[in-house]
Amino acid sequence: MQEPVRKIQTYIGLIKKNIDNQENLIRYLDKIDDSSERIVNLIKDVLDFSRLSFSQDNFVAVDLNTTLKEVLDDFEITIREKDATIILGALPDVTGIPIQFHQLFSNLLSNALKFNDGNPQIRIASNYLPEDGCYKITIEDNGIGFDTQYAHQAFQPFKRLTSDYPGTGIGLALCKRIAENHNGTIEVESKIGEGTIFSLLLPGLQ
Repeated sequence: MQEPVRKIQTYIGLIKKNIDNQENLIRYLDKIDDSSERIVNLIKDVLDFSRLSFSQDNFVAVDLNTTLKEVLDDFEITIREKDATIILGALPDVTGIPIQFHQLFSNLLSNALKFNDGNPQIRIASNYLPEDGCYKITIEDNGIGFDTQYAHQAFQPFKRLTSDYPGTGIGLALCKRIAENHNGTIEVESKIGEGTIFSLLLPGLQ
């Protein structure tokens, strides 16, 4: 919920600077209203999620394109501030718990934006692997990267591969758990100074 809250704070600041501009005020208030609604929905989803088990009886059809659009909207301010380029391919429909996929994409997008000293370029794509009966979703960035020999440590709870950026070290561990909750896997490849690629394997809509 940090990004929607940050959007609200940013637009409140803009309102203070544009208090006499009626057109801008309306536009900024609409943005605040959208972000507030997003926070309410996230809280509701978290409360609903806390009551659920990981039984597949609780899974529903999830359009990952819609999920990703919501995540990108949450990060609107950060994307604009960092002048990030997001290249999107079509994503599949899967079966699962929507809030978990929102959390997964939020964590991966947050990392791609944060671990970059320039203008992030992030490419998200998918393709179907008939031999595995799964979709492979890749999230590729041009960030700082890390030594690939430490890739196996990336998903360990509280394990951070750099101390130069803020964070708790829990985000990727959550991504791994979410993938496993949906009978999938997640892997990472990276090179120092050349970026990182996360590869997510998920069964399709069942």
